[in-house]
Amino acid sequence: MRGVTIREDVKVGRADHKVPGGLVTAEIEVGEGVILGLSLSGDFTFRPKDCWDGLAAVIAGTRFAREPIERVVGEYYAKNHVDCPGVSPLDVAEAILKATG
Repeated sequence: MRGVTIREDVKVGRADHKVPGGLVTAEIEVGEGVILGLSLSGDFTFRPKDCWDGLAAVIAGTRFAREPIERVVGEYYAKNHVDCPGVSPLDVAEAILKATG
């Protein structure tokens, strides 16, 4: 889905990104080049389970660009010893970036 502008400089969108480990879905709100809100979901294994909700919270406030998103997701995976077979930090970043089309 392409992003939709809901007010000046604020865009919302949703994307599904198919990866070897399953489907990653991102729903996002971006304003002035910064991620204002983010919801992540999907059909894959993510361990430790209690870390999943924290991932979106850590990404919020990040500049909406490939490098900072990939860095924040990669650091989160490493810090929390995430085990997510078939879903890499780059896959999560790609779902987020696709969400505004």
